[in-house]
Amino acid sequence: MRIVILRSKSDQTGEGAIVAIPRGSDMCAAAAIERWVAAATFTDGAAFREITRHGRIGGRLTTRSVAWIVKKRVYEASLAEGQNAEKAREIAARVSSHSLRAGFATAAAAAGVQAIDIARQTRHRSLSMVQTCVREAELFTRNPVKALGL
Repeated sequence: MRIVILRSKSDQTGEGAIVAIPRGSDMCAAAAIERWVAAATFTDGAAFREITRHGRIGGRLTTRSVAWIVKKRVYEASLAEGQNAEKAREIAARVSSHSLRAGFATAAAAAGVQAIDIARQTRHRSLSMVQTCVREAELFTRNPVKALGL
């Protein structure tokens, strides 16, 4: 699947970008997007839209909407894992929509993906920004002590 991003924070001139979302399984992002588009009542425009509490599909998601969705899902996941409501709120307060990007970059680095390939997918402007996200993942995977078998 190809996602066209018309404009972003790092692309103020609106040159646009195409990001590939490969199919992995029935639970992958590409399959989820296909199910959403098939179930949606709209035929053009932005794919990611608000859904009102009454189930009505609204306009394009804003950055504020995305941040709220991420925090809400983290809160719900924390409750499902047995945290009390206060602790779940604390955990949710520490995450942001950027956490998804940083987490993706960290997981990709831990899986051995090269920084240049991570940057291409996440659309980081520089490899140093990718390295900021993945530094912790490489503490053990690219450790000279491990390489020497010590």
